Amino acid sequence: MKPLPKLLAAGAVLAAVSLTAGACDASPYAATVNSHVIKQAALDSELQAFGSNHAYRSSAGLDGQAPGTYSTKWVSGILTGMIVDSALRERLAAAGTLPSPAVLAASRSVDQIGWGDAWFAFSPGFRDTLVSQFADEAMITSPNTIDTPTLLGVYSQYKKYFFTRVCTVEASSRTRAAAAAAVSAGLADGTRVCYTQRQFEAQPKAFQSAVESLPVGRIASPVPTPYGYRLVKVVSRTVQGLTAAVKRTLAVALLDFNGRPNPALDRVVASARVKVNPQYGTWSSSSGVTPPTGPAGS
Repeated sequence: MKPLPKLLAAGAVLAAVSLTAGACDASPYAATVNSHVIKQAALDSELQAFGSNHAYRSSAGLDGQAPGTYSTKWVSGILTGMIVDSALRERLAAAGTLPSPAVLAASRSVDQIGWGDAWFAFSPGFRDTLVSQFADEAMITSPNTIDTPTLLGVYSQYKKYFFTRVCTVEASSRTRAAAAAAVSAGLADGTRVCYTQRQFEAQPKAFQSAVESLPVGRIASPVPTPYGYRLVKVVSRTVQGLTAAVKRTLAVALLDFNGRPNPALDRVVASARVKVNPQYGTWSSSSGVTPPTGPAGS
């Protein structure tokens, strides 16, 4: 199976919206969702967070026709996502069913799988935002939406990503010979270090690759660094099994991947009271935000 994509927004280049959307419109909102206001500044911030990720930008079709602009179709897709997220978060908060730590952990694993290398080009804070949004959708999605054998197959393929904490013993060596000696000694003089998912994401990719599939008790091949070699032995790993939380998150990803509707989410969106600033288009609960016709502007 191919990596699970994060299907947020892409599309052909249409009329353009400025990178500083809202400069020509004094209205403070991009959209309202029930009692919540999505301000233009919040939309601008999310556009910038996506737009500054070059790994994502090169494949997402988000550039407008003029330099320094975004495609209006892409902007509409991002605003649609923010509207859906807002309606869903309000519903979950009212029902007292906000994501549990287990669902947040599983959502972080699935998001990393879905985004691939582009995941690490987002800021840590924006990764947290994406995890929260994904977890909200998982909370309203039944794990029974996808059959268990399919979920098990996907989980087995990507199992190395489903952990919440990994502990290591680490050392460093300036030369390959010193590294080999330290490995032979079992990193006896190493330092114990434990990483949460978020902390692990901050480590160099070569280190992550060495540790992700390493069995507990094994020492990885020395990881080259600008200063010599980094040596690591995995001493424990807290794994997320195929729990209800993991099933929920995988179900959301597979629905997106296969272009299938999520009826529970659709019902939440259909019942929301939404108003979109005309600068960004019009709203339909079935199709989201439709960009305005003709060039956007003041």
